[in-house]
Amino acid sequence: KSNPTRDRLRSQLTTLKRELEGYKTGEAKKLDALNAKIRGDIVSASAESRAETETLGKRLVADLEKISNRVGSIERLTDGLDAAVKKLSGDLASVRADESSQQSTSRYPVDQVIEELKKIFAEKISLDLKQKITEELTQTTDSSSDLKLKLINLIKDTVDERLKEVYLDATHSRTSDLSIHAFANIDSALDVFAADRTGKADFALESAGGTVVSTRCTRTYDSVKSAISFFGITLAHWSRSPNAMLQPNTHLGECWCFHGSQGQAIIRLAARVHVTGVSLEHVSKLVALSGRIDSAPREFVIKSLESEFAEDGEVLGSFVYDINAKPVQYFPIKPRPNGQPTRFIELAVNSNHGHPAYTCIYRLRVHGNMAEDDQN
Repeated sequence: KSNPTRDRLRSQLTTLKRELEGYKTGEAKKLDALNAKIRGDIVSASAESRAETETLGKRLVADLEKISNRVGSIERLTDGLDAAVKKLSGDLASVRADESSQQSTSRYPVDQVIEELKKIFAEKISLDLKQKITEELTQTTDSSSDLKLKLINLIKDTVDERLKEVYLDATHSRTSDLSIHAFANIDSALDVFAADRTGKADFALESAGGTVVSTRCTRTYDSVKSAISFFGITLAHWSRSPNAMLQPNTHLGECWCFHGSQGQAIIRLAARVHVTGVSLEHVSKLVALSGRIDSAPREFVIKSLESEFAEDGEVLGSFVYDINAKPVQYFPIKPRPNGQPTRFIELAVNSNHGHPAYTCIYRLRVHGNMAEDDQN
């Protein structure tokens, strides 16, 4: 027999079951959607983290290369300072004869002056330069070229200050003329060093607009690679491109190497130039690990080309690089017969100094006068 109350309760129970099932299904869908969103966020965050890590890694490599370039600039500045001090010693020694004949009117003999200068000057200038260069490196955010100019001026000012103090205390008024002469020699030596070690404009310099546009069939020697390291840990290796020979850094290994003893490179200069000479630079024997630099070019030819695609060009000169001479060697070039300026230069190396596998070009400079049309 039907019971209305029981039937109503049964109907309500059935309805509640359906609602419960619907609620469970809805919540399950929400959980699935939330789970999918969380997974997506994790994947996205992971990708962003990898991208940030790669960006930071590239930035670190770039910063380390800048630091390496700055250290290289300081080392070259130190070399220039050493040369200036040696020049000063030579100037002091050259007046010994005059000094010995006039010692009766001088308060100190030249030998004593030299010894005092060597001792006091070396101690004071070394301490001052270390402190000032360290402060400059930690505080400056300038580019490599601006930093180099600042360091040159810093060294010149420090040398002048300390040398005047030491020299005047040691010699008084008797040697004032010699002191002025010595200061002039130091300024001259540092000015030449600041002017790219040649005192001449370089129209092939990459940062000024020069670039290697072709090497014809010459292949870069990939086995010679440079490395970026940090606290003794090597972070990256790379082979230097032909443009390395148009850059100011010329430390051991900072060069363009090509297979064999013959190779070519076509360079677009920063402007059209009436070429007056070229300078070829190789690393010194003094810093070569083996004491030999047989990978240096020997016979080479400089040509003027009408375009980067020209097969033949006008020979401006044939030269020989001497590994027993100075690292930077200048080769003069006569004006072109037609009087036209040059925009494209070809360096053709015909032999090296004996290395069987490769030849290295550390730095090629092209000197001259800019065409009048390009000056406007």
